[in-house]
Amino acid sequence: MTFAQTQIIEWLGLAGGALLLGRCALPGARQRSWIDAGAWGFVLLPLLLSSTVFAALLLGGSVPGPLGTTAVVLVAAALLRALARRSARAADALALNSQEQAVGPKEPAPCDPATSPSPLRRALWLLPLAAAAMAVWAAGDWGDPIPGGSWDSMAIWNTGARVLVRGYGDWPALFSDRVIGHPDYPLMVPATLASVWSAVGGESPTAPRSVALAFLLGLGLMTLSSVRRFCGSTCAALAATLVLGTPILAEMVRAQLADTALALVLLAAVSALASRLSPDPRRRLPAWLAGLAWGALPWCKNEGAVLALVVAAAFVLCRWLQRRTQAGAQPRAPGDLLALAAGAALPLAVLVAFKMAWAPDDPMFSDVGTTLLTHLPDPSRWAHAARGFADQLNPWADGSTWGLETSFDRWGYAWPATGLVALIGLLRGRLFRRDHRLFLGLVAVGCLAAYFAVYVTTPARSQTWHIETSLFRLLLQIFPTVLLWACAIATAKSDTDPAL
Repeated sequence: MTFAQTQIIEWLGLAGGALLLGRCALPGARQRSWIDAGAWGFVLLPLLLSSTVFAALLLGGSVPGPLGTTAVVLVAAALLRALARRSARAADALALNSQEQAVGPKEPAPCDPATSPSPLRRALWLLPLAAAAMAVWAAGDWGDPIPGGSWDSMAIWNTGARVLVRGYGDWPALFSDRVIGHPDYPLMVPATLASVWSAVGGESPTAPRSVALAFLLGLGLMTLSSVRRFCGSTCAALAATLVLGTPILAEMVRAQLADTALALVLLAAVSALASRLSPDPRRRLPAWLAGLAWGALPWCKNEGAVLALVVAAAFVLCRWLQRRTQAGAQPRAPGDLLALAAGAALPLAVLVAFKMAWAPDDPMFSDVGTTLLTHLPDPSRWAHAARGFADQLNPWADGSTWGLETSFDRWGYAWPATGLVALIGLLRGRLFRRDHRLFLGLVAVGCLAAYFAVYVTTPARSQTWHIETSLFRLLLQIFPTVLLWACAIATAKSDTDPAL
C-alpha cells in the first residue's frame, strides 16, 4: 500500500472506532450527539487500545493484530452500551424520585441547547470548522511524507511504540536499560500507536501523525461538547475556535507530543465530574465514565497524577459543600462514589502494573526530600518561576528564547481572551456559587498552583532550562479546562438552566 492509502485506513479506523465507542458509552439520545460521541470516543479508544496492548504483553502475548483489535473494540462497545443503558434507567428513576419530592416551581425539562438553532448560530458553527481545518493543515506537516515529529516524540513516544510492536520479550530488562527515552513515562500514547501499527500491518511512517491528529480533533470536539453542556452552543463555538486557533496547539501536534492527549483527557474528566454536581440526574454523565476519564490522567503522562489529585480534591470539597446546602440535598445514586471508583479502577490498575512490573525509577527524583527543603524557602526560585509564567501569559513578552518575536506568536489571543471572559464572570459575581462553577474554578486555580510549585521545587539541573523547555507544554495541558471555567462563570445561566 502507498502512504496515502495507509493513512486513509488509519484515519477511518481511528475515527470509526472512536465514534462507535462514544455512541455506545453515552446514555440517552440527547447525550449521543455526534459531537459528544466523537469527543468521548477519542478518549475511550486510546485508553482501550493502550490497556489491551499492555495487558497482552504483560501476559506474554503480542500486540493484537487487526482482527484482535476489532474484536476488542466490538466487545468493549457492547459492554459500554450495557453500562450506558443501566445508567440511563438509574438517572430516569432518580429524576422521577426527585420530582416527587420537589417543593416549589417545577424545573424546566432538559433540552439540547443546539436544538432549532438560529441562522446566526448556524453561521457561528462555521468558525470551529474553519479553525479545525486550519489546525489540521498547520499541524499535519503535509510536505513531509515521513513526518518524524520532535526529538521527544522520536526518542520517547515513537521509540516506545516500536519497542512494543516488535515484541522484544524481556520487558523489565529492556525498560531498565533505558532503550527508550524516559522509560518511566506511562504508555497510553506509545501503546496506542503500537496498536495502530499492528492493525495496519507495519510501522507506517504516517501513523504517529494520524494518532496526533486524532487527539487534536478529540480536543476540539471535547471543547465543543463540554462548553455547550454548561454554557450553550454559541459560547461553545467561540471557545472551540479559540482553542483550535491557538498556534501552540498545532505546534505540539506537529511535534507529536503527548500534551494534546493530556489536555483532552483532563477536559473530559473535569467536564464529566462537573456534570455530576448538577441537581438534575438527567443532566449528569455516568459516574463510571467520569471515573474512567479521571483514572486515565496518570496513565497518559506522569504529570497527569498531579492533575488527578487536584481534580479529586476539588470534587470532594464541592460535593461536601453542596451536601450542606438545601440545593445540594437532591437525591443521589446510592453507588455514586462506588461507580466513580469502579470507573477509575481500570486505568489505575494498568498504571500500577506498569510502574511495578516494567518502569524503572527516575533518577531525577531520587532525592526529592532534600530538594524540597532546599528549594522551597528560596525566594529567588519563586521569583524566577513567576517570571516564567508571566512570559507565557503575557502576549507581548519577549519570545526570543524560543525563536519567536513575542509570546503572542505561540499563544495568540488564547490567554488574553480567556482572562477577559473570566473577568466578565467575576464582575457578575458567579465565582463562589456552590455548583459546577466553583468546582471548575478550584480545578483551574489548583492546576496553575500545582504547576507553579513544580517549577519552584524542580529537581532539574537548571530551573531556567526546565521552565524554558516545558512550561508552555504544561500550560497547554490545562488551557482548555481554564477556558471552560471562564466560560461557565461568564455566561448568564442559572443553576436550573437547560444548557447545564
